[in-house]
Amino acid sequence: MIGGATVIRHLVFGVLMLAPAAALSGEPDEADNPGGDSVYSRLDFQACPVLDATPAGEPGSWVHLRCPGLSGYQVHVSEEDDRVTLD
Repeated sequence: MIGGATVIRHLVFGVLMLAPAAALSGEPDEADNPGGDSVYSRLDFQACPVLDATPAGEPGSWVHLRCPGLSGYQVHVSEEDDRVTLD
């Protein structure tokens, strides 16, 4: 079994690898993006509630988080088998 800290560490690594290509906030409003350019944000995984995770004693590791994004959007982060998905 992989502990929670290990899962978060893998998740952080995966998102850092994807961050340059990911626009995390959908369509921001004018207050967040006055110039109309792309907007990127950082995710603090320690502040993101865990929606679901691998039960103790089960093989594999996965976690689903909900993080606050820009303009009130919620960013759903899923990590499973070292793959990260941002919705």
